[in-house]
Amino acid sequence: MYNYFTSNPALNLVFMTDNSADIGGGLYNGQSHPELTDVIFEANYAINEGGGMANLLSNRVLNNVTFSGNSAHDGAGCANDQSNPILINTTFSCNDVTMYGGGMLNTESNPSLTNVTFYDNSANASGGAIFNEKSNPVLTNTILWANSPDQIVDNDTSSTTATYSDVQGTVVFPGTGNINQDPLLVHELLPYDGS
Repeated sequence: MYNYFTSNPALNLVFMTDNSADIGGGLYNGQSHPELTDVIFEANYAINEGGGMANLLSNRVLNNVTFSGNSAHDGAGCANDQSNPILINTTFSCNDVTMYGGGMLNTESNPSLTNVTFYDNSANASGGAIFNEKSNPVLTNTILWANSPDQIVDNDTSSTTATYSDVQGTVVFPGTGNINQDPLLVHELLPYDGS
């Protein structure tokens, strides 16, 4: 799906799977501000950025959205460029990138994440869960666990603010109420197919 300029759709109960593009394998937003509720991005691919979703100058609201099994060069789950999205009750799992931001890549972006989970995402370079470039995300009640090779990478004047969050590491991530205890998450079981 491609949204540009004043295209501001509301997506509800949508499943985007097995799509591909140069940027934004599942969904591309350029200067558009869609609202997504109960949406799943699964197994989408982008040659460059945003296997699941790519945003340029787009501020949107995501509620109860899942990014799973997407892949890209950078930002497998979601790539934000000069965008300030609001994510609530969102999950990033099993996304994979060649370079940076297995779950999310932020470039000059300041996303707000509340009740978000990053689990088992991977990046060949760094930022298994989140990679920030000149970005300042705010995390509240967020879990970052079992992402490889690391959880959060703040590069080039970036700074992540986290409160009441569970971030895997050798020390507790700075911020009020943060912990680093295994949340005991498991992969979702697939439905039995009778075989």
